[in-house]
Amino acid sequence: MRWSGSSYHEYLCLNKVITMKAIVLSVAVLVCAVGYTQPVITADVLPEVAESFSLTPFDATGFDPGDTGAGVTWNFSDLDASGSVETTVAHDASTIGGHEDFPEANVAWTNDGLTFTFFKSNSSVLENWGSVVNDADLGFISIPYSDGEELLTLPLNFGDTNEDDFEGAFSAGGFDVARTGTTTMHADAYGTLITPAGTLYNVLRVKVVEDYSDEIILLGLSTVYHFEQYYWFLNGNTGPVFQYVYAYVDALGTITEQEVGYYNADVVGIRDIPSLNISVYPNPASDHVMIDLPGMQGTVQVTINDLAGNLVWETSVQTDGNVTVTPGQLPAGQYLLQVEQDGAFGAAWISWQ
Repeated sequence: MRWSGSSYHEYLCLNKVITMKAIVLSVAVLVCAVGYTQPVITADVLPEVAESFSLTPFDATGFDPGDTGAGVTWNFSDLDASGSVETTVAHDASTIGGHEDFPEANVAWTNDGLTFTFFKSNSSVLENWGSVVNDADLGFISIPYSDGEELLTLPLNFGDTNEDDFEGAFSAGGFDVARTGTTTMHADAYGTLITPAGTLYNVLRVKVVEDYSDEIILLGLSTVYHFEQYYWFLNGNTGPVFQYVYAYVDALGTITEQEVGYYNADVVGIRDIPSLNISVYPNPASDHVMIDLPGMQGTVQVTINDLAGNLVWETSVQTDGNVTVTPGQLPAGQYLLQVEQDGAFGAAWISWQ
């Protein structure tokens, strides 16, 4: 099909808006083998009206989001900040221009004051109902959804999954556009996250995959999007403490790929309060440690981490109230010894000579 010059220009502008804004919106939407208590993430991690969260970008080119599973340690301590801190603010949806198109939403998030994403946010779900974009080329664009997109179902437990179809319709650049897609969510891992800001324990990672297309109805042409998003959440912290997004966009055969990553530079060394009372001796130690575990029976997992949060030794042993472990030759220094059984844990600092 041949297009007139003006129509072609407007389509390129439209594609620019959809492609680049989709990447930005994807980041702004939720914009890290040790046995820990399985975290249960609640809606407290989502910003309420007038709340915000700030994230520091890093160069995510070729980034590996790491392993899935229980008790994972993600060591991202060597990342370098690559830009200015970005702050996402939650507003009362009813105060944002164009809110009439989003009757289901109660909050609107923005990280630039120009693009606002509207959400239904409560104790059971974070559901995207679309966005408004104030674009320099095409002006004000409203992208409402007739069927909302469930991004997170709450509370979140390790292993939780969800799949949801969504759709919407909007006009831009003189064209009517239909958006349809599917989002899948999987809380696929939990454990320890090490960032340039410090070591965080009992962090839950959630993978969100969005596959959707925008079809220009009159022309029958589509832009296809694929977003793989990883979010690390920590109870007691608003917003993710770490995130990585891979974006793939196919606009009429023109492929755009982008990787972006952020970490929270303000959260350091947070962990749930230990639920087991343990004591260790001798302390300092040199070749073995005896652990007193009052009232405990059965298999326990014992781990030792260095001050940087790196796992240096682990074992699973049987106990009837006490146990002796022999880590071998550890470099002299301070270590965090942790014991876990059935989701409960205890911890003690030890000195190694």
